[in-house]
Amino acid sequence: MDVDSQPSMEETILVGDDLMMGPPSPIIPPEIASHVLENVELCDGILRNLFL
Repeated sequence: MDVDSQPSMEETILVGDDLMMGPPSPIIPPEIASHVLENVELCDGILRNLFL
């Protein structure tokens, strides 16, 4: 079994953080972006309540 063939969980998380911390897209108006973030937080809270 080759351990190096797949990225480790830490590497995957770092990539996700890089995507989240990147510069916001200028195409998305701030009003819409804030609504999207609110929905993501809401869904995240629901998922945590279901699975934790």
